[in-house]
Amino acid sequence: MTLTELLESGQLEGYLPEAPSGGLISGAEIDRQVAASASCSKCKHQGLEYHPFRVPGISYRAFAVCPLCGEAHEVLTPLSGQAHKFANVFVGGPPLRRQGEDPWPAAGP
Repeated sequence: MTLTELLESGQLEGYLPEAPSGGLISGAEIDRQVAASASCSKCKHQGLEYHPFRVPGISYRAFAVCPLCGEAHEVLTPLSGQAHKFANVFVGGPPLRRQGEDPWPAAGP
């Protein structure tokens, strides 16, 4: 699904196209870096664009969008409130990771 299709679907109704600010750690900057180092699951292009959306004080969603084919991948992070055991994964696609990283690292001690 492209970002345009996502917007037209109403799934982001009420969201503003902006990143959250504040805090000791910038989750938005981390998401931006993750997107920039990620590959598109559709066309395999390396280096996706960061597109943040938020409802101030309530919700944050970030998307890594391919500049070639337009495919939008939601980045799930602890900041988004939608994190799972493995942070920074595509919704409905392969893990969002830097090239060469193990997609399923071993659990810590």
